[in-house]
Amino acid sequence: MTINGHEIDVRRLRIPRSVLAIAAVVILFTLLGRAVQLAFGAASAFGIGYYAESDYAYVNNAGVVYGYGATYGWKLSKEPAPTPGAGAPASSSSATATATAVPTATPVPEAVVLIADVPISVATGGVTNLTTASGVVTVDIPAAAIAIEGATLSVTDFSTAVSSILSGQSGSVTTPSGLVVAVGRTSSGTSADPGTRQITETVGVVAEITVTNPVTGLAITTLSAPIQLTLGFDVSAIPAALTVADVAVFAYDPVLGSWEEFPSVVDSVAGTVTGTIDHLSVFAVMVKIPVQRDLSTDLRYYGITDNYLAYAFKDRFDSTGGLDRYGYPRTSESIESGVTAQWFQRARFEWHPLNPEPYRVLLGLIGSELLETRGISFPVATAPTNGAAAGFRYHPETGHYVAFAFLKYFDENGGLDAFGYPVSEEFVENGLVVQYFQRGRFEYHPENSGTAYEVQLGLVGDELLRLKGRLSD
Repeated sequence: MTINGHEIDVRRLRIPRSVLAIAAVVILFTLLGRAVQLAFGAASAFGIGYYAESDYAYVNNAGVVYGYGATYGWKLSKEPAPTPGAGAPASSSSATATATAVPTATPVPEAVVLIADVPISVATGGVTNLTTASGVVTVDIPAAAIAIEGATLSVTDFSTAVSSILSGQSGSVTTPSGLVVAVGRTSSGTSADPGTRQITETVGVVAEITVTNPVTGLAITTLSAPIQLTLGFDVSAIPAALTVADVAVFAYDPVLGSWEEFPSVVDSVAGTVTGTIDHLSVFAVMVKIPVQRDLSTDLRYYGITDNYLAYAFKDRFDSTGGLDRYGYPRTSESIESGVTAQWFQRARFEWHPLNPEPYRVLLGLIGSELLETRGISFPVATAPTNGAAAGFRYHPETGHYVAFAFLKYFDENGGLDAFGYPVSEEFVENGLVVQYFQRGRFEYHPENSGTAYEVQLGLVGDELLRLKGRLSD
């Protein structure tokens, strides 16, 4: 070979062994990587995958139950591997939902007049059958139900407007008379006692039925006898955890601004529900959403916040105080900082599958996090020289005391495991004597002196979620 006029004998060239070794390693790893890629592709096609299970039972297509304990390995299953600690379905709307739906009290004006000013016979009444975008509307008026001869019937449908509202979200429709009616996910009652609230969600026809007095031109709202109203609904629109047994006909009460349920009979095959009504208004097919409902021994649905509670988190919740202690769940389970977590009004549950029992479910340090988020810190208290006085306990780990009613509550409800160390002394905040701990905030309520509610946990979970922009209500 000639290079730049010089004759070179290539047979005498030698490649260093180190270069050959490096090249061999590169080729080997390339081939191995391709082999692994092909193997994972084939494994995926057959449902083979790596799994890491915590103490939640998981059943594959063969009916094999993978049991409790922190177990890692390979398995054959057509089902996707579960998230460690996860057992509850995701909610249809949670505290982390973004504002993509029609907000409450925003009118959606689309309304369709199905019939207008149809005469009604006092002697014979009549049956009117109509069809809307969400199903049928049948108004069965018996004889003498309308006592004024010449009265006329009109039906206005809002189904198209309501169908634009996302599941689990709230909205409104405006009637021709200007009445703003809440639709979608609605609730009534007081937030101070969520357990008494009625929650409903629209799943079918929404229609206003009016009868007009021919003499005065005014609407007749009171009937001389009940009438039968049949409305169509979409079975698939019923939220998860609910059934057709939860469906009923509701009438809107403009005075109370809430929906009133009427006795109803559901035909799940026809997709209709028939209610017996004694006055005229705006009517809708709605599901009654329970404040809470146990779906199994391991799964509970909370309609009040549209979230689930399952397995180990449910066990911890039920065995250590429940609603009084933690409030309602505010989120579904999710991975936060590498840990499966679920937020409650007063706590955050965290799943640590490698810990021994009873420390697999731990409470997050939300008290400390709230203070840190607000940029608040407290100076340490002076340590006692001859031991704390009666009714006081000093914690040198954080340099703060716990005393009297707060100390009693601390000791009787789990101590350090439940609340962590105190991170402040008692002080007045928003008119209450409070004290912060690593895992929460104690509040003293003198109006409940001598009862189990004298000391309560503050809604630190809610406050922290709001500061993080994850909770708007």
